[in-house]
Amino acid sequence: MKKVLFIYYSQTEQTHKAIHSLRKNFSTDVEITEFRIKPDESFPFPWKFTSFFRQFPKCICRRPPKLKPIPKEIFKKDYDLVVIGYQIWFLSPSLPTLALFENPEFSSFLKNKSVLGVITGRNMWISGVKTMNQLIIGCGASKIRNIALTDTSPEWATFITTPRWMLTGRKNAFWFFPEAGIPEKEYLILEEFGKTLDQNEYSLDGISTAQVSHKQSFAALLMEKTGICFFIPWANLIERLSPEDSLLRDLLLVGFRVNLILLILLLLPITGLFAAITRPLVATKLNGYYKGLLEAK
Repeated sequence: MKKVLFIYYSQTEQTHKAIHSLRKNFSTDVEITEFRIKPDESFPFPWKFTSFFRQFPKCICRRPPKLKPIPKEIFKKDYDLVVIGYQIWFLSPSLPTLALFENPEFSSFLKNKSVLGVITGRNMWISGVKTMNQLIIGCGASKIRNIALTDTSPEWATFITTPRWMLTGRKNAFWFFPEAGIPEKEYLILEEFGKTLDQNEYSLDGISTAQVSHKQSFAALLMEKTGICFFIPWANLIERLSPEDSLLRDLLLVGFRVNLILLILLLLPITGLFAAITRPLVATKLNGYYKGLLEAK
């Protein structure tokens, strides 16, 4: 009997829904183990404003929380496929997801395993997936595939709708803004991909996730590349100059937020125009770049 492990963290329930969409069409003769990661430090949803931004330097500097223990029985089975469901926080894998790799038992467990990453988030996933690929490869996984489900609304809209949802819990459409979050059509794609996995007997051999995964727009790619260059020095500065959860840290984070807003307002029109002009010239290379990230090994 084939064995599949689903291990994931879900705060808004999008990742939970994605995992269950993927396994919906699995055969009844596959043994499924599902484990939801639970950090010692809770991350209530919706976020409190201050608490949300306090996670920024931790994400960039990779300072994850401790996790509640993973049952030992999970590591004793020989799985044909390991599915890791995660989301992106501040262009990085979420802190509970990063915490998985602080566990030596989990890291050694992934050796020679086939790993499928299921990513849920806004519409900037490249930096987070690169980080996860590096971590999974470092554990010795034999094969890595990724599939990204994202909010497919225009970038300019998600800069409003996503923070509104994260900080208030309200994701409904309003004024001329669309509903926040991953649309239903993305989950349907994942259901179909689940059928493909089932027909392939849960092997990643010959499986292309690049064909079905969301591909970031060139404008979003440019925004993200600039954003990560902006995030790293700010996170390092905040980490060096201020104790955790201190007034000084909160003041530095105010400075970060002001600069972030100014950067977004500056970059949105510039990257949009530049991407519109150059997109036809880089389309082939861009598709190859995405394929390399989504089908890393």
